[in-house]
Amino acid sequence: MIINAVEQYAKEVRETEPRFILHPATWLNGRRWEDEPARSMGANANGHPPKIIATEEEGDSYVLEDGTRMSRPHYRRLYG
Repeated sequence: MIINAVEQYAKEVRETEPRFILHPATWLNGRRWEDEPARSMGANANGHPPKIIATEEEGDSYVLEDGTRMSRPHYRRLYG
């Protein structure tokens, strides 16, 4: 189960900025293999997390490619 989840996570973060990819120990200690795949939680049509086009320092949030705003902790929780 864990190996399959690792392979899935690797596919999901293939085009993600490295700073947003979980360290392997963090992924394992956080039992992230139990997470739902990102594509079922609002990823774009090709299964990748939505791209961040801007950051808002004061609000501690990201502006995503579709124009929505999401807090940094929420984005990291959903997409790693």
